[in-house]
Amino acid sequence: MGKLWREAKPYANCFLLASGDQTMDMDVTWSKQWNSRDRRSKQVFDSGRKWPGRAESQRFWPKKYPTVFRMSVLLKNGEKRQVWRLRTRAGIVPQEKLKANLGKENADSFHRDLHPDLKADYILANPPFNSSDWGGERLREDKRWVYGVPPTGNANFAWVQNFIYHLAPNGVAGFVLANGSLSSNQSGEGEIRKNMVEADVVDCIVALPGQLFYSTPIPVSLWFVSRNKKNGKGLEGKLLRDRSGEILLIDARKLGFMSDRTHRDLSDADIARIVDAYHNWRGDGPGTYEDIQGFCKSAKLEEVRSHGHVLTPGRYVGAKEAPDDGKTFEEKMKRLTAQLNEQFKESARLEQEIRSNLSKLGYGL
Repeated sequence: MGKLWREAKPYANCFLLASGDQTMDMDVTWSKQWNSRDRRSKQVFDSGRKWPGRAESQRFWPKKYPTVFRMSVLLKNGEKRQVWRLRTRAGIVPQEKLKANLGKENADSFHRDLHPDLKADYILANPPFNSSDWGGERLREDKRWVYGVPPTGNANFAWVQNFIYHLAPNGVAGFVLANGSLSSNQSGEGEIRKNMVEADVVDCIVALPGQLFYSTPIPVSLWFVSRNKKNGKGLEGKLLRDRSGEILLIDARKLGFMSDRTHRDLSDADIARIVDAYHNWRGDGPGTYEDIQGFCKSAKLEEVRSHGHVLTPGRYVGAKEAPDDGKTFEEKMKRLTAQLNEQFKESARLEQEIRSNLSKLGYGL
């Protein structure tokens, strides 16, 4: 699971609970997709088949195609049907059969939690953004609202507190939220975020670029929360450093490339840059962490307080430092004013040409 946590693509849509030795049964439908710009193929596994691992994937599909697994589980949230997917690269998913207990019947995570005592070591989630009809008016006294009662008109911080409630004492959760959750002060959301920061459960925030989703162009953020930032084990059993009183903020809005006219993708190098920054900061990465202007900053709680507990990474990382071209200010101003003068001349010429053409048409100015 540690390797999955490190390697899973940050923009993946996923919901996964794993807690110690707990195993749970679940029927799933597997699909394996690959594409080479102009071609896409798909193979679907029936319910109950083994999770395709490296050996099985090599038997079914050519090695030359990049491998992406997608898990779809049909749930119900009240009257709404939710589909959750797990997307990651081949060779990092476990080869044992996936097991999960979704309960004996369709239910609702907020109003009829079928697993009230579940405590998870890892939670990955992509909850619905800004849900306004989640029935919050019936949950004003819910025991999960440790950091504040979420507003009835927006379920963002209800989802967040539900995830934290189900974390084990050393559990870690990662989830996707709309960017408004980083700075909103409406209906008590700012107070909930403040209480989370002061309780020191927020581990890392990653601001992602827009257009990563096919269903919406809005930019989103990744939240990583940890029940215990003082110790623990990370990748390959490495001891994590004490991160108490610190939050890592990563501004990845400038990363990625346009895969087509309307959609953006993160390259492997982009993903590795984000992943390495987080793991180096935690202490289980391949290198040593350092702040990078315009990209990442390890902020102390005092600094976060000075920003009113707003967690927008851009407020902390600053602007990317422009490379020094070796030119003095006087040289730059001389070049720029000369360029501006030429543009003024061109503007005057075009204006005169337009006036002349209008006069020929009988519409002189």
